[in-house]
Amino acid sequence: MVPSRTQRALPLTTHLIPGVTASVKLLAVNMENMLEAQKSQGARLEKLESEPGENWKSMKRIVADTIARTIVLAIALINQVLAIAGKGTLDIAENDIYQVVTVIFTIGTAVLSWWKNNSITQAAIVADETLKEIKKGE
Repeated sequence: MVPSRTQRALPLTTHLIPGVTASVKLLAVNMENMLEAQKSQGARLEKLESEPGENWKSMKRIVADTIARTIVLAIALINQVLAIAGKGTLDIAENDIYQVVTVIFTIGTAVLSWWKNNSITQAAIVADETLKEIKKGE
């Protein structure tokens, strides 16, 4: 019986199998390394994407603090200029300060209560939780 073409080629190709096996192993290792690099890059990218939001929160707090300090400084400077000019200084009593702070606090809480979503019903609470989950997934 005459050997087939495949049978004749078999001895010629068997010596290639170890090289192909090594290449496949190397490819698998490289793929694993690429996957790890992608995971690492993904984590770094998520961190970079979240930084502006975190920075904005701290900037808002800093801006509010700066505005408050600037207002207090302006009042002190006006009072000092009036004292130097011989005019009556700002006659601010403790009660006046208390009333102003109370009014500002009341207005602030009213605006905050109006601005925030105050869910009362069970359906609204569930909808808020669903929205939070959707935002986490984005």
